[in-house]
Amino acid sequence: MTLLDLLPFVAVALAFWLLILRPAKQRRDAQARLVASLTPGQRVMTAGGIFGTVRSVGDRVALEIAPGVAIELVPQAIAEILPEAASGPAVEGPATEESGEADRG
Repeated sequence: MTLLDLLPFVAVALAFWLLILRPAKQRRDAQARLVASLTPGQRVMTAGGIFGTVRSVGDRVALEIAPGVAIELVPQAIAEILPEAASGPAVEGPATEESGEADRG
């Protein structure tokens, strides 16, 4: 068996590492960093699409999903930390006419 005969096996092993193992490790590392950065008060989204505010972090994460409604999750279920919301209303109401004139009806 020559070195040239081993080349296809080396190529397949390299492709497997580049396409499968390396991206999976990067995802695991990113998830571990996300879990390590969880702090109470942060708005998060779970892997199931539930939005809430972190209340406590430990072996489990207490997540308040509505006023007075909290659920417990494993930290790995947190998919994303949401950016801080800007102060003020998220959706503006319809524009109102402030001309001060009475209706001409």
